[in-house]
Amino acid sequence: MMNGHVIRAMVLMVSLTLIVLAAGCTQPAASPSPAPTQQPTLPAAPSAQVASPTPVPGSDEAHIDFTYRLMTYPKQYEGITPNPGEVIYAITVYVDSDKPVQTDDSWFGIEYRKNATAPLQDLEPNTVFDYPSKVIGDGSGRATGRLLIALPAPEDGYMIRPYYYKPVEQQKGDYKVKKKYYGLLQSS
Repeated sequence: MMNGHVIRAMVLMVSLTLIVLAAGCTQPAASPSPAPTQQPTLPAAPSAQVASPTPVPGSDEAHIDFTYRLMTYPKQYEGITPNPGEVIYAITVYVDSDKPVQTDDSWFGIEYRKNATAPLQDLEPNTVFDYPSKVIGDGSGRATGRLLIALPAPEDGYMIRPYYYKPVEQQKGDYKVKKKYYGLLQSS
């Protein structure tokens, strides 16, 4: 007859052996490495024809495709003179929609933070050039224009970030843009 301690020890060893064998047999096949995350400052430049976002049927929400290019100027540019320590940001914008939406230059704002301790500011461009008042998302092509604003240069990678949005109650038409769309920076 076997001692109760010996039987428990044998059961424990058999259980551990089965667990080790099961773990070795059930390892998943090598999974593909995760896709790299897109760097917002390094995507390809927009082509002459940019596809509109795919529409969501049965919804009154319009989805915006907003890309931009950014240039800075340390001196007077297009009639704007920066204060000492400021630069002029020239932001060329490209906007389209998956559903017809009336657009004009009042849809743009700029979020800005100089450094980690500065408050986030929500600003309007000083000037908007050549941005049309038209319907986007109707197949007529995207709307393009330029935003200009003079601000101190952000420190240590902090931000200037243009967005496209107007409060829903101020929008006209059947389809509404229900959230802020931040532009995707395109390289030159």
